[in-house]
Amino acid sequence: MGASLGVGLGLRHVLPPDQARRVVSVIGDSTFVHSGISGLVEMVYNPPPNGHVLIILDNSTTAMTGHQEHPGTGRKLDHEPTGKVVIEDLARSLGIRRVHVINPRFGTDEFDRLLTECLESNELAVIIARRPCILIAKQLKQYEDQRCECDAARPPSLIRPEHPNHFLSRMSKVTNIVVAGLGGQGVLKGTDILADVALRAGYDVKKSEIKGMSQRGGSVTGDVRFGDQVFSPMVPGGEADFSAGAGADTSGDAPVYAAPGRRPDHARRRAGGPVAE
Repeated sequence: MGASLGVGLGLRHVLPPDQARRVVSVIGDSTFVHSGISGLVEMVYNPPPNGHVLIILDNSTTAMTGHQEHPGTGRKLDHEPTGKVVIEDLARSLGIRRVHVINPRFGTDEFDRLLTECLESNELAVIIARRPCILIAKQLKQYEDQRCECDAARPPSLIRPEHPNHFLSRMSKVTNIVVAGLGGQGVLKGTDILADVALRAGYDVKKSEIKGMSQRGGSVTGDVRFGDQVFSPMVPGGEADFSAGAGADTSGDAPVYAAPGRRPDHARRRAGGPVAE
């Protein structure tokens, strides 16, 4: 989580020159904004004798934790436009001469040639490989269109929600599904299929799972949430719209998360609630 730049710089300083010049640091855009900027400053302040190459994989979101926004996207957590940290401008402002932005494409050697050129230069270089995350490409396009409309109409600071509960109303349009079972019963594959179907239907989708005991016989649960906008991948207790158990031994695990009025009798007993409403 952000250590690649510091570790890479350290290796560049201590390894023999022929090995050091092959070291490259790779970091994602959200991790760079949260913990990599200080490493970039160190790269400029204490540069290795044979330079260094930093590759930033910019997919315009925080994909690893559920596609949240970050300061480099230019959007707040509710996707409303705000100020944006432009990574290439930040790198150039620190005095790095070799700053490249590239759209990586399959079947071309453009990226290979650029990386080779930077490695052979013995200078500090930043390569930003920018391509929107394919999982939410449609939503990202909508957010950017909204940003352009807002910029053309009025400053973002003047934008107001449609009504006081605008943020909460978006969050309420979410369908929650919980699946529970044992390792080997296909719980994770089932939630993968559910998430893929919802994604192909055009929804914003978030998914999480607990699989530490996913070997055969261990407890496994998976959460799938989809709707207009989803901000968290985990279904809160008591808010599941649909719950399923993959076997008789686990049929009571998922319904504990079910919304009031949707729990079967045996699940209500497990949850400590009344048997009848």
